[in-house]
Amino acid sequence: MPMLLAADMNAINRYIMTTPIKTDAAKKVQIEWINFWQANEKSFLWYTQEEFDRARNIKRTFDMANAPSAAAKKAVQDVYSNSITSEEARGEVKRSTAEGVYIVPEEPFVPVRLQVLGWSAAAVLALGYAGVKYVSLTSPTRFIKKAKRILL
Repeated sequence: MPMLLAADMNAINRYIMTTPIKTDAAKKVQIEWINFWQANEKSFLWYTQEEFDRARNIKRTFDMANAPSAAAKKAVQDVYSNSITSEEARGEVKRSTAEGVYIVPEEPFVPVRLQVLGWSAAAVLALGYAGVKYVSLTSPTRFIKKAKRILL
């Protein structure tokens, strides 16, 4: 599955970067895509379903923004509403809404990796502080005797 997502992500990138721009709104979405792509470009093993769904939503927004008239916007919306998704083609359940939008959970204010790093650092500091307090409250000889008992 990760290789499939990478191929799809690269296809979305090629599509947005090579499609002729017809409106100023589409140019803004293309710039949004460039920022997204640069922030999320990864090796073929690391794309998540959420990143892929965000990319598909940006592509949909790009197509809607690139439609120069109301009739063209309706035609784009009809394609997204009625087309078969890649999940359906594989026999899975369609995950997009009737409008062709994929529901993507919002990213937390502080990324999960930073949360884990922060909690780990806090735990190490707390243990270090407790160790320093323990050592300062005991006499050195008493501490050495306890350490020998524990280690031996």
